[in-house]
Amino acid sequence: MSAIGVTTRTRAELQVLVSLLRRLNSPEGQAAPYGILAELREMGDVVRAPWKGYFVTGFDACSQVLRGRDWLRPTSPGRSARGTPRGGTRSPPGR
Repeated sequence: MSAIGVTTRTRAELQVLVSLLRRLNSPEGQAAPYGILAELREMGDVVRAPWKGYFVTGFDACSQVLRGRDWLRPTSPGRSARGTPRGGTRSPPGR
């Protein structure tokens, strides 16, 4: 996501984001999400989430993320970018 800027959010902006997400998750938001999604897009193409994630709302930014692999990175030592232990694959439970 290097070509697309991610801005650090103030506490007030994070509160607005959380409010938007709660509204989006409500029955009213599920029935008519477009206005809420428009408000989310107004916050930027890439919006930092309060839980160390990102919302990618702009078309060009989404295209860059979905087509590129540079956004994948290990989340912890000994784990691959996709979450499987390095050097192996996940086994089904009980095996």
